[in-house]
Amino acid sequence: MVTEIHSERDFEREVVEKKGFTLLACRAAWCRYCKVMLPTVEAAAEDFKGQMSFVSMDIDEMENLAEPLGLVGVPTYLIFKDGREVGRIIGYNQKKTFYDEVDKILGNKEK
Repeated sequence: MVTEIHSERDFEREVVEKKGFTLLACRAAWCRYCKVMLPTVEAAAEDFKGQMSFVSMDIDEMENLAEPLGLVGVPTYLIFKDGREVGRIIGYNQKKTFYDEVDKILGNKEK
């Protein structure tokens, strides 16, 4: 399941205060690649369940958060551990590449 962020309080609760790993999907409604990546992100939320939480925000709706995160484009996937950014996946990726990047950030062994 991917939880939607609609306020600064949601961000604080779902990312900053969350223990363990959290992937924040930064997207925009007008972004074609964001739409193409959506099934991959939703599948990853199921496949990495128990290892990582998944949240999503629209950068146009949450401009006040998007700028301080240093986003240069969408889609961008920020991975946090205990509220601190530990990795970033930028742009469109094939499912295998996306999963490999997530595994690397999580410290999972090669499969």
